[in-house]
Amino acid sequence: MKKLFLLLFCFLSISAESQTKRVLFIGNSYTLNNNLPDITADVAASAGDELIYGTAAFASYTLQLHSENSTTLSMIHQGGWDYVVLQEFSQNPSEPLAWVQTNVFPYVQYLDNEINTYNPGVETMFYMTWGRRDGDADRCARLPEVCTYEGMDDLTRERYMMMAQNYHGVVSPVGAVWRYLRQYYPAIELYDADGSHPSQAGSYAGACCFYTAIFRKDPSLITYNYTLGSSTAAIIRNAVREVVYNHLSTWYLEESTNYTVYATAGSGGTISPSGSQTVTPGSGITFSIAPNNGYLINTVTVDNVSVGPVSSYTFSAVSANHTISATFRPSTYTITSSAGTGGSISPSGSTSVSYGGSRTYSITPSTGYRISDVRVDNVSIGAVNTYTFSNVMANHSITASFAIITFSINASSGSGGSISPGGTVTVNYGSDRTFSIAPATGYYISDVEVDNSSVGRVTSYTFEDVISNHSISATFSILRYTITASSGAGGSVTPAGTSTFNYGSNATFNITPSTGYRIADVRIDNVSAGAISSYTFSNITSDHTISASFAIITFSLNSSAGNGGSITPQGVTTVNYGTGQKYTVTPSTGYYISDVKVDNVSVGPVSEYNFTNITGNHSISASFSIITFVMTSSSNTGGVVSPAGNTTVNYGSDLTYDFTPDYGFRIKDVIVDNVSKGKITSFAFTGITDNHSISVVYEPIPVYSITATAAAGGSITPAGTTDIFEGSDLTFSIIPDPEYRILAVSVDNLSVGSVPEYTFSDITGNHVIKASFTTDSEVKVYPNPFRDIFSVKIASPYGYTFDLEVIDTAGRLVYAQYGIPGNDITSVVLQKPDGFYLARILLSGKKIASFKLLKAQK
Repeated sequence: MKKLFLLLFCFLSISAESQTKRVLFIGNSYTLNNNLPDITADVAASAGDELIYGTAAFASYTLQLHSENSTTLSMIHQGGWDYVVLQEFSQNPSEPLAWVQTNVFPYVQYLDNEINTYNPGVETMFYMTWGRRDGDADRCARLPEVCTYEGMDDLTRERYMMMAQNYHGVVSPVGAVWRYLRQYYPAIELYDADGSHPSQAGSYAGACCFYTAIFRKDPSLITYNYTLGSSTAAIIRNAVREVVYNHLSTWYLEESTNYTVYATAGSGGTISPSGSQTVTPGSGITFSIAPNNGYLINTVTVDNVSVGPVSSYTFSAVSANHTISATFRPSTYTITSSAGTGGSISPSGSTSVSYGGSRTYSITPSTGYRISDVRVDNVSIGAVNTYTFSNVMANHSITASFAIITFSINASSGSGGSISPGGTVTVNYGSDRTFSIAPATGYYISDVEVDNSSVGRVTSYTFEDVISNHSISATFSILRYTITASSGAGGSVTPAGTSTFNYGSNATFNITPSTGYRIADVRIDNVSAGAISSYTFSNITSDHTISASFAIITFSLNSSAGNGGSITPQGVTTVNYGTGQKYTVTPSTGYYISDVKVDNVSVGPVSEYNFTNITGNHSISASFSIITFVMTSSSNTGGVVSPAGNTTVNYGSDLTYDFTPDYGFRIKDVIVDNVSKGKITSFAFTGITDNHSISVVYEPIPVYSITATAAAGGSITPAGTTDIFEGSDLTFSIIPDPEYRILAVSVDNLSVGSVPEYTFSDITGNHVIKASFTTDSEVKVYPNPFRDIFSVKIASPYGYTFDLEVIDTAGRLVYAQYGIPGNDITSVVLQKPDGFYLARILLSGKKIASFKLLKAQK
C-alpha cells in the first residue's frame, strides 16, 4: 500500500554560528526506510546546524508518478526551500540510456522547472542511489550489465551525474559512499535483508552524505551515531569525508579556497608536521614518518589507502582535502603453538613477542583426557602443564599431545541366558556403553546387578558418561506357566482351578458331564475345540485356559400347517425330557380343518392336541380345505350369459358374468338375486361369501333406413338405401369428380354445407342425405374495409391454383401473389397508403373475380 508522508518539519536549536537549511525530500522507500530525512536532521543538529525538512515519498514511486502527484506538487509550490532532493525508482537509472532519456529525464526536467519556478535561488539535489548487493537478478537475463553490483552501480552513478549536469543540479553521492565502504569496510552491512533497501548503517551513511552536501561542512563535526557503535559511525563519517567533503567539485558542490591535509600518528612513532595543515590549491606538502627506538613503521595510509611502511610522503599539486596517518609496531618474534585432539594450549596459534620479552603457555587436557607429551622446538619436555619462553630473541614453537583416559566394565551372566558384550570391556572416558541381556529359550531374566546393586529385570543397560570402572551381572530362572480350568453347571473338568507347569511340559485335562447332561463345548484359550471328553496341552510355552460347558438333553417337536390355517406353536419346538407341549389348530377365514396327523397318524380334524411325558422327538401336521359356493346363471332367447349354468367358487373369490345378445337383439334387463340391475353388459360378484343367481332378458332391436343420392359431378358412399339398427352410427363420404367441387350437402332437406363427410350418430329414425356439385369457383375477400391485412378464400375444384393482383386507383400493380391454392385461406399484408384498391383473381391468366377494397386505419 502506498503511504502518503505529509510535510513534517523538525526544528532544532542551533548555536549562533550554525546554518539553517530548508530541504524537501522527494523519493520513495529508499528515502522512507529508517526515515532518512529525520536521521539527517539529527546528524545536522549534532554538528550545530539546523535542518528543516519536508518529505514527499511513497513506496515504489517513480519521478513520473511524482510529476503527477498533487501532494508532491503542492509541497514544491509551497516555496521557501533551499534544496529539493530528487530520487528516482532504484532500477530505472540503470535501464538502457535510450529508455532513461524517454522515461526519466523528461520528468526530471518537469520537476526541476517546477522547483525553480516556485523556489527562487533553490538548488536541485540528486540523491545518487546504489546497485543491489548481489546484482539485479530480476533483470539479469534482459540486461547483463546489471547482473553484478558493480555493473548496476556504475550505470546508476553515470545517469545521476548526467541528470545533475543536464539540469544544473548538485549530487548527494550516497551510492559512491556505499561503494567506498563496501570496498574498504565490507564487514559493515549497508543493506537490509532484501539486499536492496538500506540498513540502519546504510541510512546513517546517507544522512552523513546529505549533511556534507547540503551544508558543505566536514562530516567529522558530526557527533550523532544514530543506533551504531561509535567506531562504525566514525568509519562511515570518515568515508563521507573522503568521498564527498574532500571532492566537493566532483559532485558539482562549491569548492573551498584552500584545502586541508590532516596528519596523525599512532603510538611508537611520529609524523611531521602533524595535525591539520592548510594548503593552497596547486601547492604541495611533505610529511616525514619516524618510528621510536624499538619500533618499526607498520603502515602509512593516505586518504584511507595504504601506501606501505614509507618514511616520507609528499602531496603534490593539491586540489582536494586529504588525510595521512601512520601506525608503528615494535620489533617482534613469533611463537607458534598447537595442540592435538583432547586438549588445548593457551595462547594458541601465532603469538608475537617483543625482543627480549617472555611468554608463558598453559597446557590443559580436555575432560577425560591426559597430557601425553609437550614438545618445544620439536624436543620433548615431558607431560608438563605449563611452559615459559624467557628473554625471547628468536622464533619458537610449542606443541602438546593428549591421550584419552579409559576404564574397564566386567560383564558376567549365570546359566539360562547371556549378556553381550561379555567379559571385560574397555571404554573411553565420558563415553557410553550398552549391554544387552537375553534369556535362553524357556528362561526369563530374574535380576540384573550393576556394581553389585540390582537394577531389576532389564533387557539392556547403558553406562553413560563413564568416568570409573564398573561391573554388570545377570541371573536367569526357568519359565513357569499356569493353566486355569473351569466348568459350567452340568459337569466338571479335572484337574480343576489353576495349575502351574514348567516350560515345555505336557498336561492332560478330562471333561465329565453329570447324569442327564451332555458336553456342549470345550474352549481352549477361548477358542472352541468341540464337545471333546479330554484335552492335552503339549510343550507348554505360555499360560492357557480350558473351560467346559454342558447342556441338558432335549427333544424336538416339529409342527407344520398346510394352506388355509395355522398351528401354534409353529415349526420346531425344543422341550426337555419328560415335559409336555400343547398345540392349537386354527383354520383361516373361509377354510375348515380337514385333518390332523401326529407322527404321520391321523387323529381327526381336532382343534387341540397335547403331547405328555415327552421321551422322544415328534411331529404334528394340520391340513385345511376351503369353503365353496354355487353361482347359477340363465337367459331367455336372443342371447347368452357366460359362464352359464351352475358355477362352484371358493370363499371370498370373485366371478364376472358377461352378457352377449344375438344379432338383432339387445339386453333388456339383468336380474341378480331377483333384483333388477338394468341394461348392463356384465356383472361382477366380489368377495363371495354365499350362493347367488343371475338371469338376463333380451329383446329385438328396431331397424331404420337412410337413403343417399348424388347429383351429376360426384358421388356419395354408401349410395342408395341402407338399413341400420337403432342407436348405430353411419358415415357418408361425398367425393366430387375431377374439375368439380362440392356445392352443397343436405340432410333431411336441411343444408349442412359443402362438407366432404357426414355422420348419422345414435340413429333413432329414417333419414335422407343428398349431395350436389359444380364446376364454378367462388371467391370471398374479407374484411373490407381493412387496415393492413385482408384474407382471400377461393372455393374451387380440387387442384386449382390462382393468381392475385392488387391495383391502385392510378392503375398501377402494387401487389401480386401467384399460385394460391384453392380451398385455402390466404392472408395478404398490403403495406401501402390508405385508399381504394382493386383486387383481381385469375385462373390460368383469366380473370374469374374482382373486388373493390378500401384500406383505412379507422
